[in-house]
Amino acid sequence: MKSYARKIPLLGTLLVLALTLSAQDANTKPFLGDWNGNISIAGMELEITLHFTLDADKKFAGTIDVPMQGAAGLILADFKFEGKSLNFTINGIPGEPPLFKATIDETGKKMTGTLSQNGMDGTFALSKTEK
Repeated sequence: MKSYARKIPLLGTLLVLALTLSAQDANTKPFLGDWNGNISIAGMELEITLHFTLDADKKFAGTIDVPMQGAAGLILADFKFEGKSLNFTINGIPGEPPLFKATIDETGKKMTGTLSQNGMDGTFALSKTEK
């Protein structure tokens, strides 16, 4: 009887972990890959590239490149998924980090959204890079 009592909590924990990982995988899958496009903010157009991957622990990760600003590989953070929507920030930006709110269209090849930082609002439109 004692061995069953120990196994039930362990099995419950494993089940919750498996469900959490499969839910994250379902949420992240459409976003994985490289996305290219532009941000429009404060009268400027900036080319950007987003790179979304899974890290060694199978957790969602990403970086952003902004060539016109000499920025490459800036770490993305604070990921929040809801259906085909994703919110994230750029890690390590002084002041208020930019908040991106992105949505993927029904084709899974276009991403649009808004960006807000330090009281300025902008928009972005990206296309998934086919490999």
